[in-house]
Order: sequence, then C-alpha cells, then structure tokens
Amino acid sequence: MFTTITTILLALAPISFLIITQGSRKKSKYSETTTIISNLTGTITKNKRIIQSMVFDKFEINIDDDNQLIEIENKETKELKSISKETLLHKPAILIINTITHLCHYDYAKEIEEDILNFFGPFEDKKHFRLIQEIPTSYEKKISTIVVKKTGEIFAYSKGNPYKLIQKCSRILINNKKIELNHSEKRKLLNKIKKMNKQGQKIIAYAYKGLPIKQLDNYSESFTENDLIFVGMIGLADPIDSSIQKSINGLNALGIKTYIVTPERERKALAAGRELGLINTHYFESLSSEDLKDIDEQKLSKLLLNREKDYLFYETKPEDRERITKVLQKIGEKTAIVENTETFNQILNNITKIRKQKNNYSKIAYHSLNSKIAQSILLLTALILKISLPLTILSIVIIELINTSLEYSILKTDQHPQSPKKILPLTLINGSITAFIITGIFLWNALRFGWFPGAHSLATDAMILKSNIMILYLLVLIQIILALSISRFHKKIAMEGVGAMALIYTLDYFQVFGNATLSNLEWSIIAFSALIFLLIEESRKLIFHKWKSQNKTT
Repeated sequence: MFTTITTILLALAPISFLIITQGSRKKSKYSETTTIISNLTGTITKNKRIIQSMVFDKFEINIDDDNQLIEIENKETKELKSISKETLLHKPAILIINTITHLCHYDYAKEIEEDILNFFGPFEDKKHFRLIQEIPTSYEKKISTIVVKKTGEIFAYSKGNPYKLIQKCSRILINNKKIELNHSEKRKLLNKIKKMNKQGQKIIAYAYKGLPIKQLDNYSESFTENDLIFVGMIGLADPIDSSIQKSINGLNALGIKTYIVTPERERKALAAGRELGLINTHYFESLSSEDLKDIDEQKLSKLLLNREKDYLFYETKPEDRERITKVLQKIGEKTAIVENTETFNQILNNITKIRKQKNNYSKIAYHSLNSKIAQSILLLTALILKISLPLTILSIVIIELINTSLEYSILKTDQHPQSPKKILPLTLINGSITAFIITGIFLWNALRFGWFPGAHSLATDAMILKSNIMILYLLVLIQIILALSISRFHKKIAMEGVGAMALIYTLDYFQVFGNATLSNLEWSIIAFSALIFLLIEESRKLIFHKWKSQNKTT
C-alpha cells in the first residue's frame, strides 16, 4: 500500500519543473530592476572634459574624443572636411585664441582653462609678451581682460561668457579682416551659442583689440573692454560614453525607467539625456534640489507614478537622491543605483537573462506536464481496472532525472517561448495523446498475458515487468521528441536524448528493472508508437504555423 501511494505521488508531482524553476530563481544582482537612478559624470558621460567644438572666422569645427580627428565646416560654402590638429593650430584666429588662452586667465573657470591649455599645448611665443595690466573682474562680470605689449604694440585680450563678451564687440575677425559685427552676424553667433548650450557645452568666448602705441599709466575697464573684435569661441563638454548607448536602448525596450539625478547643471544633464533617449523633450520636467524642497512625499510619489513622463533631477544633493530612491521603492519599483558605465551593461544582461528564463518556464511546464498527465492517466487506469501499477518508483525517478536534464537544456538553449495561454490547452492535448499511447501498450501487455476486463486478479509479474520496461523506453523517447520539438531540434538536446536512451538500455542490460528481454515485436511497437507521436507533434506545429500566418495576413 505504501509503495502504491508513493508511486502515485511521484507520478503526480512535477518534480523536474520544480527543480528547474526553483534552481533558476536565484536572484542575481539587478535582475529585478524596474527603475534606474544614474548620476551624470562618470556614468553617462566620461569623467573628463574635452573641447568639443570651436567657432571662429567662417568655420565651425567638431573635435573627436581623442582630439585627433577634427571636422571643419566652412559656414559660407558648407564644405566639410577633416584636418589635423597641427593645421588647426596654425589658423590666424586660432593663433589669437591660443595667445589669449595662455596669457589671460579667468579664475572662475580655472578647470575649464586647464582643459583648453592641455589641448593647445606649450605656448612658445609667451616670452615675447609683457603683461602691462590686469583689468579687475568678478563672477557677475564674467569677463577677464589683460593689457599686454609685444614688440612695441599693445593689445587688450579678453575672454569669458559669450553673451557678455559679444555685447562688448563691434567687429568680428573674418578672413583675417576686421569687419563690422552687424545685426545679422550677431544673430548667427547668438543662435550658435544657444545650440551649443543645448548640447550641454560650456562656452568660452574670445576677443581682442589693438590699443594706442603710447603706453598709459592706467587702463580702465570702459576703455579696454569696449569696441572689441570678436575672434571666436570654444565649447567644452564631458563626452557621452558611447559604450552605454546600446545598453540604454536595450533597457528602454525592456521598459526600464532611468532617472538622471545629478549635482550638475540642468543644461548639461538635459543634453546628455536627450542624446541617449532618456528624456522625451515633448513630455518631461526638470526639478532642482530647491524644487524638491517644495514637493512633499505624496506629491513626489504621484509624479513618479507617471512612467510616461520623464523627470530630470539636477543640482541635487546626496539626500535628494536618497529621498527619490525611497519614494520609488515605496511605490513598488525595484531601483538600482548606477555608479559607473559598466553597471548599465550588467543590469541589461541580468534582466535579459532572467526574463528569458522566466519566459521559457512555460515551455518547461509544457514538457514536464506532458509526462505527468500521461503517467497520471496510466496509473489511474490501472487502479480503476484493479491491475498492478505498470510503473515502479525507480522508473518514475529515472524519468524525472531525464526530464530535469532536458528541461535545463531547454532553459539555456531556447529563447523563443510560445505564449503560456496557448501552451495550457496544448499540454492537455499532448499529455492525453501520450497517455493514450502508453496506456494502450499497458493494456496490450495485460491482455496478452491473460488479463481480461472484469478480472479481479492481479496481473502476472512478467506482464508488469514488460509493461514497465516498454513504457519507460517509450515515455522517455516521447519526452526527448517533445524536447527537440520545443528547442527546434537543438544539437545539445539531441545528444542528451541519445545519452538518456543509452542510460536506460544499460540499466536494462544489467537487469536493474528485472529479468525481461524485449522481443523484436516489442521494440517495433515502441518505435512505431514514438513515430506516431512524432507525426502528431509535427502535424500540430504545421497547422499552428499556417493558422498563425493566416492571422497575420488578415
């Protein structure tokens, strides 16, 4: 009685499915992420500022990350070509910008100055200049000016905020000639500044003018910073790490929401967010640390619940990021904090892997339950007919071990699952077909060994032994065919199937299941039954694909 109950319980329990799903549900880091909080510098952008563009004379240039490949466009002819850095540095306007960069310093943009100086390199001509006077500057003024003398000539060199400096200029250097900075030229410059700002660039503008040869005792701000000649401007930015673009696209496709929470200014963060597709410019809102002070937790929760809208948090403090994280977690989000560019790739890889595995659970269930349904119907038939059970505990354990191995391979090798909604009825149909085949073999064996309907005597040991071995071979063979069908006849599954059949044959050879040798007729019945199942399975797939194609066309 105990053996009978144990056999039935083993036949009913989807052991292989439980082993696979529980074993693969180990939560790897980031695997359940639904939202990401990312800083800007060092995660989205590289932690190094470079000169990204220059505007001077009639040219606009874009500089590659390595500062070697330089694209230069003639604004008049629209001609675009590549030049070397050495060629660029010898252009007249750039020579003036280089001189101003090395001689005139602006303490409020010291780090930016250093990046520009690194680009230009050593200034060999510095020894020919003598500093006469520095004009007082301030953060509000945003312009730095010096007066220098070179071989009898005196110049005022200025640099600073482009909007402020343009107001001081009346001429512009074009083709090495000083022409009037008319309304049209000024409008073009202002539009270019707006465009560079939108790209997140920090801009430094340059201007100069010649002063009377006779040196004065004192140079006033109104005298030196007036009627200047605009030379050009340089735009600097932290380049976006292009290696994360593919990961960002993948995360967006998976519905993972990314919030930029950064201490940087809005303009810089907004430009990066737009370029990477993290911010929809038609439906977004920027919030600073000061804005967050006026937003309580309830309102912030309501804002973040709207996943259709993008939010940029700029000029933030560490406590702001902590608060945003807690609110996201409170509304049910699984939030990952990105500290470096590699994290984006890790999150994408882990989420993709776990989601693919979860999607394949339906296939594993299909494979596992096919065997369970067949075994259950077989044993139920034996109980109703009052015949000894045709499967032993050992046989069921071997079937489950083989199923586990096949299903683990399905989980790893196949990434195109069918919809679970379609698999449930399909499982019932296939399981019933398998049950019909193996139950038929069982009854055939019973009848040929003397059992007849209505008999209350137990079947002979020889009948049970034959049935056990034949059903074991056939059920494993059917499960192999099903695994190959699910995995689109993957080579690894086929090799495992051969190994499984070899294992059963070896156990049978050493009489582990009992002393019973199968005849040619019995082998033929096993092969014919497996072929019938294969034909049914392939016919089902063909009909399904035709139906699917017709639905697509209609």
